[in-house]
Amino acid sequence: MTETAPPAEPAKSSAFSMLVSGVLIAFTLLVGIACIIALASTLTQSRILSLNFDGVQASIWKLDSVGRDWNELRSQSLKQTGAIRTTTTDKLALDDQVLAASQRLNQTKAQLFDLLVEIAARIDGIDSKLHDVLVGDADLVTRAAALAAAEPALRTNPQSLGPILDNFDKARQQYIDALAKVSDLESQSSNLAQKLKYLNESVAEIGKSIDVVFTRITKNVDAPTHAKIENALYELDPSSGWFKRIINWFVILQPDVLALYLVVLMGLLGSSLQILHSLFRSRRIRGPGNYTLQLSVGAITALVIFIVAKAGVPVIADASRLSGDAPINPYFISFLAIISGLLSEQAIITVQNQGQRLFATGGAETDRWARVSLEPSLAEQSLTVDQLASYLAVPSDAAASIIKGEIKADAAQQKTIATFLRRTVRDLFTDIPPVIAANS
Repeated sequence: MTETAPPAEPAKSSAFSMLVSGVLIAFTLLVGIACIIALASTLTQSRILSLNFDGVQASIWKLDSVGRDWNELRSQSLKQTGAIRTTTTDKLALDDQVLAASQRLNQTKAQLFDLLVEIAARIDGIDSKLHDVLVGDADLVTRAAALAAAEPALRTNPQSLGPILDNFDKARQQYIDALAKVSDLESQSSNLAQKLKYLNESVAEIGKSIDVVFTRITKNVDAPTHAKIENALYELDPSSGWFKRIINWFVILQPDVLALYLVVLMGLLGSSLQILHSLFRSRRIRGPGNYTLQLSVGAITALVIFIVAKAGVPVIADASRLSGDAPINPYFISFLAIISGLLSEQAIITVQNQGQRLFATGGAETDRWARVSLEPSLAEQSLTVDQLASYLAVPSDAAASIIKGEIKADAAQQKTIATFLRRTVRDLFTDIPPVIAANS
């Protein structure tokens, strides 16, 4: 009887590898986004700190404090400006209505004059006095009043003036309505004009208030300075979305704190790149604890290298770029932190070597490694490894490792070997560790 079992382990291993790979890729992307935010914030902060007003360097925290008052005033100004725009539109529409109503009023007025002329022609010879008033130079109100006074008598006239008088009364009522309409629209237009005047004055007062707020930064708020301050405040304005609020939170941090955030994040990014590269090359998944430790070492190594470089210890080619009060180049410290996380082991060795030099006692020389294998030179002097070991007071295998450059030799051992080989210490030994020399 044969037993068959499905090979479940490879499937589980494959699923686990995919899960770990996905988590590492997602983590690297998140770290990359965080690095983008930190780097953008550092660049914004550096740009704002480069501003000066009356010879004094700008202060981000003062600008942020002024920005709160400016933002409130700007909101009021935008609200008033919106009201001005709406009111202007309403007034233009109302002016069109006034024009149409005035045209209607003129039409009814002309109709009344025509009716008055017709009535005057029909009463000619009946009421000559009224006839003269209706065709005279009197205004419309006077003529209408005279006709209204004589209307009862005219309606009893046998010439049937009733219909034309009815038409006149109807036209007069239309004229009165049109006149009231024009008057009402003109009143509304006048009110809107007053409102526009008030809103414009309000916006002007808000502008003066903003200038007063800006005097907290500099007393001389001319047009160029006003524009310069406004540009800086727009960059610090957190009311443009959640991403801008995150940037603003980083920008108003202390410069040194922001630089340390950037260093740690870039160190994490360097370690993440190293992990992904090793995963791609070897395709071997390790435990989560190992990755966590590697990420932590990368971040801490980047921080240590940055601190050592800021202290002026030459762990990089140009330590002066990070020392003193000189402005920090965000791209340079990002590069330094990334390679510190990416090459954390080499970075730690470099710091260790600098520390050993710093804490060396007395006038003792630095421990060094053989530049190349010294076995040929040893054979030329007819010496064996065992003989050299006896002179160095070390085991034979240790002596063999020293002459091969695998382990370091102290100052006394260097002098002994140089004496026996009839060479100088500098010719035979170097202070560069074999790990770094092999990678360079």
